[in-house]
Amino acid sequence: MNAIAAPAGRKPLAAARSVLSYVLVTPARNEGALIENTIRSVIAQSVLPLRWLIVSDGSTDDTDAIVRRYASQYPWIELLRLPEREDRQFAAKAYAFNAGYERLKNLPFDVIGNLFPAQWDPKLGIHVT
Repeated sequence: MNAIAAPAGRKPLAAARSVLSYVLVTPARNEGALIENTIRSVIAQSVLPLRWLIVSDGSTDDTDAIVRRYASQYPWIELLRLPEREDRQFAAKAYAFNAGYERLKNLPFDVIGNLFPAQWDPKLGIHVT
């Protein structure tokens, strides 16, 4: 059986595995208030992504510093910094996701996830963006 490279601290998965391998892309612009809890949530998962690319789309707050701190501890987390744009539009999230996908597309993953920074809403009992 062939083994698939696993994130640091995890055992490689066999080719005939029952768990799908996945990567994540998180478009993030000025998400300093939310990104740390989002990172902690992913780190706590029992099946970690092969790679998690957090795409800072011109952030001017502490988003990049927070992501860099965690990326230095977890080699499967990576920051991709895009230049700041003057025009802000909804399509910016799509552009950021596509930039992340371009960086990840050659990895051997089964599923790609688009994860937005979120905060816990105790009244609803869910994470909201």
